[in-house]
This record gives sequence, C-alpha cells and structure tokens, in this order.
Amino acid sequence: MPNPPRRHPRSPLRGAARAARQAQQADRANAAEQFDRVLKKAITDLPAPFGDALENIIIDIRAVPPRHITADPYEFLGYYEGVPLPERTLGNSGTMPDRIYLFTEAIRLEQRESREPLTRIIRDTLYHEIGHYFGMSEEDLDAAGVG
Repeated sequence: MPNPPRRHPRSPLRGAARAARQAQQADRANAAEQFDRVLKKAITDLPAPFGDALENIIIDIRAVPPRHITADPYEFLGYYEGVPLPERTLGNSGTMPDRIYLFTEAIRLEQRESREPLTRIIRDTLYHEIGHYFGMSEEDLDAAGVG
C-alpha cells in the first residue's frame, strides 16, 4: 500500500486548513458570545417575580441535550429539570437546585428555519421553561403565548 505524499511543513494547503479551522473557532466563539448577550438581556427583562425565581435555578447552556433527556439533538429548544413549585413539599428542601437547559444547536436551527430573531427564540424558550418551574403545563404555556 503506497504511502500518501508528504507535504512540506509550510505547504499552503496546511496553512489554508489551519486558517479555516481558526475561522470556524472564531465563528463559534462569536456565536457563543452573541447567545450569552441575548440570554442575559432576556433574564434582565423578566418581570420581577420571574426574575427573582431564577436565583434558585441553574441555567445550563449546551450545544445538544444530555443523553438522559433525549437522543435527538433537535427535539427540544430547552428543558426544565426539577420539581415545579406547586408540587414541592418539605421533603424537597435540601435537594439540588432546579435546572433550565437551553440547547444552542436546536435554537440556531429554529432561527434559520423560522427566520425569527434569535432574541425572540431565546426569550420565548426561557419563558417557556420558567413556566414549567411555576407548574404550567404545555397547554397553559400555549394559552400564554409561549408554547
């Protein structure tokens, strides 16, 4: 089996590949910064009772959902994990804080397909998951306009 040709260490092909990788890394970093900015604005714009509730919730930004949530990386834009407020009892004290996941890959796909502004998709997803924290069902959320 013949060996592939060796390229000179300063080959323009190596430089082009390196430049392409660096450009992709920069694009990902810019996209992550933009996502963080939009999310922070959505959080600061929350009405007081909802914003105050976030003090006890971890917001976890992931590219795709963990396997314990779903194997389909595009099934959910976000996910609430915890015990909704109306269902809490004294037995829930001392437990791990609730968590809201936001999945950047699914949110960006939704943005491309719907052409909705990223701010609206992130805000609506965050409001939707906060609604679950307050015990709202999918039907309640649809009626409230954040389904």
